[in-house]
Amino acid sequence: YKTILKYNCENELEYFDSYLQYIKEYESKYSLEEDIEFIINDKPEYTLKNMLSGMKKRFPMYFNNYDLESFRAFFDGYVRCKNDYNIKLNDFENKIIKFIGGIKCDIIDMEGENITWDRKYRYNMYWDSWGQINEKQGKEITGKFFEELENNTGEVL
Repeated sequence: YKTILKYNCENELEYFDSYLQYIKEYESKYSLEEDIEFIINDKPEYTLKNMLSGMKKRFPMYFNNYDLESFRAFFDGYVRCKNDYNIKLNDFENKIIKFIGGIKCDIIDMEGENITWDRKYRYNMYWDSWGQINEKQGKEITGKFFEELENNTGEVL
């Protein structure tokens, strides 16, 4: 069912919304008799800053590759989840939003709704004709991103 949903979607956000709608329809059809309460685990080791520190050290361990598109999807989902549950973003999270909101990709000189901040890093480095990048170049791309993130947020990861 997930493959069919994904096939019919134009982008990850539409896929995410379709998936949530599918779950809501399923839950309304097969409702549980008990109430389930979800609690966000706010242990210090699960802060965004700690997660980003781990991502900086071993990016492919989290996303299976060096593509910042995966990080963008993670962070967009993270912010959306907090907004959906009315959880206030902290100062560090707001600094990240400000940083990525200010990223411009001069190389392709494009504007519009579907132009995402990670394109600067994807098009500013070498990619082969199949859209693949080797490990050395991938490390350089993510390294540059995290370096700029630290410089702009004033936080060391």
